[in-house]
Amino acid sequence: MPGLSQAIQHAEAQEDIGSVLAAQLDAAGLRYIREHRFLPPRKWRLDYFFPERQLAVELEGINHRKRDRYGRDLEKYNAAATAGLTLLRFTAVQVHDETALREIAAFLEVQL
Repeated sequence: MPGLSQAIQHAEAQEDIGSVLAAQLDAAGLRYIREHRFLPPRKWRLDYFFPERQLAVELEGINHRKRDRYGRDLEKYNAAATAGLTLLRFTAVQVHDETALREIAAFLEVQL
């Protein structure tokens, strides 16, 4: 799809995508920890963490597509799964169209 990459870049550039999702979560009354450190001594951080359901949410932006970053992300995601966390991953487009918010709320069994 020729315009998809451009659409993703445009959506990511519109606003700090993390702030967009945080505003959506706040408006929905969902409690979370942003930039949660896990599995010390590693310096890994989860974009969003919902401790009551052991849910980790990661936003996949342009920086995650870099070759060296991609491998490190996979290592972190596998470690999170091994530690018993459920991981949901979303793109900027999914945040802007509120797909991420709906899927997070569904996992948490919260009505929007």
